Amino acid sequence: KTGQHIRLFFSSELSRVALERCKDAREAIALMGELIEEYGCYSTGETLLVADENEAWVFEMCALPDDEYHSAWVAQRVPDGQVFVAANEFRIREVKPDSPDFMYSKLLFPGLEKLGWWDPQDGPLDWLRAVSPGEYNHPYYSLRRVWRVLDRVNPDLGLSPWVKDGYTEDYPFSVRPRRSLDVRDVFALYRDHYEGTQFDLTQGVAAG
Repeated sequence: KTGQHIRLFFSSELSRVALERCKDAREAIALMGELIEEYGCYSTGETLLVADENEAWVFEMCALPDDEYHSAWVAQRVPDGQVFVAANEFRIREVKPDSPDFMYSKLLFPGLEKLGWWDPQDGPLDWLRAVSPGEYNHPYYSLRRVWRVLDRVNPDLGLSPWVKDGYTEDYPFSVRPRRSLDVRDVFALYRDHYEGTQFDLTQGVAAG
């Protein structure tokens, strides 16, 4: 039916359309958001990293179980000179409507309120807590990887690998690295197996 959402877009299709039609990150986020709002998001939850030569954003989206408020998305800008890591869990927390570092769906606030997933009287909207059970597996499937990257780029922060649950706020959205990173440093983060820690995957049964 005309005007009825059909949950048409998955993150990969949104990425392709944005790459074809947009010149910068903000334009890409706006377009992908409009497509989600008009045609619907087909996913339980996805994160896209959207960047151009001037700025980087984290764009997170999910479907909602409602015919009118069928989808939701929010985007947060990564501060200049900082490192963000995504690892199979939403990382955006408090949504700040008046901040220039946030963009979000017109369906977000009324949709979550209608579903009973968020009440304005409870305070600011926590995106992760409102739309997600935290980690879908356990607190160390995703957050252990988040900890490892943040700890490697700035060990001075003293972040702990142990957290209470998947809703922890112990890990910041992004961090400033202790020193500038080059391409080899970034490759090393992808190749990391927790070497030198109690979680070292190159030792024991975990190493095969």
